[in-house]
Amino acid sequence: MRIADLGAGSGVGLVHILAMTNKRIYLVGFDSSEGMLRRNRDKIRRFAEVANRSVDRENIKNLRLVRHDLTEEFPKGEKFDIVFLSFVVNHIPVDKREKFFENINSILKENGLLIMAQLINQSKHDRNFADWLLWVTQTHQGFPFKNEYLAMLSKYFKDIKGYLNSNIIIARRR
Repeated sequence: MRIADLGAGSGVGLVHILAMTNKRIYLVGFDSSEGMLRRNRDKIRRFAEVANRSVDRENIKNLRLVRHDLTEEFPKGEKFDIVFLSFVVNHIPVDKREKFFENINSILKENGLLIMAQLINQSKHDRNFADWLLWVTQTHQGFPFKNEYLAMLSKYFKDIKGYLNSNIIIARRR
């Protein structure tokens, strides 16, 4: 199984995926920040030091970290069974989000799964955070609005299931 973690950040998601799987996987973490990729390498190294299962050691060998601007097309030939992202959409400029989801669709295998955790605003009047957060986090581009977000996803994915007010999405490649 091939899994991509987009916006891999400090490595929390990658290490969790490694720790939770009992199967052989090929895992790629994409992030645009070299600093985050360094943190990722450190976290994976610490996990490797305590990994006692042969599947963990094998999966660590199969793990790659790639510096990549998530608003750009992904390297050709990369196809994944699962694309995972956690709290990434709010770092993608609003005018590039549609292309972002199109790019994700392009790297999923047929019937591949998108698994996404993302805080979203339920409506323009029911928001998760005030606009002050935009000033606190330099890369923050604003949380998506539920109806617009689901409409955008439906262009590229099918069988969209939302959990926790659609803050968790599981969908299939269209």
